[in-house]
Amino acid sequence: MVFDYKKEYKDLYFPKKKPELITIPEMNYLAVSGSGDPNKEDGTYKTF
Repeated sequence: MVFDYKKEYKDLYFPKKKPELITIPEMNYLAVSGSGDPNKEDGTYKTF
């Protein structure tokens, strides 16, 4: 079963019309940094 963040966290993805303070829950994430086109075979993509 796929977790749908937009359904689970509607207040984060579909904000109200007026500004308000919200609490963002702690989440795990993965980040990749680099430069170049990662889809290009034998390209210049390099990670830092």
